[in-house]
Amino acid sequence: MAKTIQTSVEIRSATITLRKEDYSLRNVACKLKIYKGVQSTVKRFESSGRQSGRPRITSKAEDIRIQIICKLNRRLTTSQILADLNHTRLIPVSLTIVKRATKSWWFKRLHSCQKIIAFVKKSQNAVGLGKKSQKLDI
Repeated sequence: MAKTIQTSVEIRSATITLRKEDYSLRNVACKLKIYKGVQSTVKRFESSGRQSGRPRITSKAEDIRIQIICKLNRRLTTSQILADLNHTRLIPVSLTIVKRATKSWWFKRLHSCQKIIAFVKKSQNAVGLGKKSQKLDI
């Protein structure tokens, strides 16, 4: 991939202000002496708004469930964990997501299943989820 020229914050804010003053995209590019390719970026931003990134497929609770299943029975393969997870979901999950969930940083720190369950209960109590909300389904 080729290197791209990064536009500074001042130029970005200037493009936004000129655009709000009803300048055309072509005139904005000419005034600020930037590439006309910026036009497509500005158009996409105006039509879709800010995009924070790719949305998550699994929730944090599902990631914890994957990790608990893995810790309870260490002989399970990722394919077997995947089959168990996809059995309960409407949208299937890929194998790489299961692998990524089992290789997370805090999963490596917690050595036993009891520590994971204690960690989950502690975090639920800290948030205020306690006994009234759904319990951890293993």
